[in-house]
Amino acid sequence: MQTPAYILDEFAYFTASERAERMAGTLLQFQTRMSETNGRVLGRVLDMIEASEGDEALHLDMLATHMSKYHSTYLQYSPWKNGYTLLDGTEINSMSAYRAYYSRKNGLLPHSRTNDGLLSDEDASTLLHCLANLQWAVREHADKGWLGETAHTLELPADYCELLKHVRGIGYENWDRQMFIPDIDASVLQRIEDLALEADELSDLDCTADFRLAAGWIMGENEHGSQIIYAVSRHTGVVEPWRWRIFVEANFPHTNVFENVEEFLIWLSSADDWIDWSGVRESVGEVHKICAIRRTEEAEHKETLEQLGNYKLG
Repeated sequence: MQTPAYILDEFAYFTASERAERMAGTLLQFQTRMSETNGRVLGRVLDMIEASEGDEALHLDMLATHMSKYHSTYLQYSPWKNGYTLLDGTEINSMSAYRAYYSRKNGLLPHSRTNDGLLSDEDASTLLHCLANLQWAVREHADKGWLGETAHTLELPADYCELLKHVRGIGYENWDRQMFIPDIDASVLQRIEDLALEADELSDLDCTADFRLAAGWIMGENEHGSQIIYAVSRHTGVVEPWRWRIFVEANFPHTNVFENVEEFLIWLSSADDWIDWSGVRESVGEVHKICAIRRTEEAEHKETLEQLGNYKLG
């Protein structure tokens, strides 16, 4: 029988109350940093748009076109139309109103059924059931060649399980429209068993260069081909215990690897450190050209129709 592998998980050493307190503090810091970062990032993007030649109607079209960009290399005209409507029915139809409301985003996707943001008893039971299913699936797909008997007994990372007790997920607003990072959203728990990765899928990931991966699952993905993987890993050629790590596979110039949820959240809420502002500036310039041309074309088309109408009336 193969010797069981040892998997290091520091967060699992804390007591239940210590885990809850540690995660609550981590999320509070994340919320504060993310809110400040979103304010700076959105403000800088809107400043670029408003510095462009043209009136506010053009700038709103530019904002709508910028925010409709669904890939770093794809851009298509998308007019403002009727603006944005908030849950209370309030419509946002000015740059200043958009700035005032959306700059307050903090990246947290809270639980919706309790006043304190924590899970209700019913939802807590559902979460435990889903995590148990995920753990079973991860064990089933784990690489027995690397983990031996440990593949049948490995536990999910304690910090991820604790995270979902406090919030249903986290996300990055992507005001810069450069880094399309998936949300970590517990709404995928309904199909959570499908997220576990088999050994050959783990070995094919581009984001895990220099690491061996023995088990894991997709913790966040989107339609742009980006994903976040939480996996049992070990550096190639380095003597160290196996441990849970987070790998971000997205449209980045380099691989991003994080030792735990806390480290990942610090990075995610510090976008000023990794936004390519020259790329944002270039993109906003392209947005201005597209929107200005389309608005001119629409104005000329309207004028032509009016002239034809006047001609028929005459």
